[in-house]
Amino acid sequence: MTDLQTLTALLASRSAKRGDFVLSSGRKSNLYIDARLTAMSPEGQLLIGRVGLHALREAGWDADSVGGLTLGADPISYAIAHASAYENAANLNAKLVRSFTVRKEAKQHGTGKLVEGPFLSGDR
Repeated sequence: MTDLQTLTALLASRSAKRGDFVLSSGRKSNLYIDARLTAMSPEGQLLIGRVGLHALREAGWDADSVGGLTLGADPISYAIAHASAYENAANLNAKLVRSFTVRKEAKQHGTGKLVEGPFLSGDR
């Protein structure tokens, strides 16, 4: 089984829920996918990192950093960054991919940042 197939099976078994749900749109659904249950698990982190990094490479995206809005994107971007570090440790020519987090609002203390992470000016 490939990493993508294993991740898909893990999402189906761990994150797919049947029942009566009201979605954020207000619509009703009998299926709800809580991907965080997979994305925040050790196995999910490993698979998401590998699959995500592979997808970036396959698409030809020369990403320097990955990230997005906090909570949802955090475990995904961290997993991809970790996978790139693991790949780099095995092959020093492998490119490291940094991660970042976008807050809903800028902090009102400290540096007042809206975006957190070790990204650099000009990152793609």
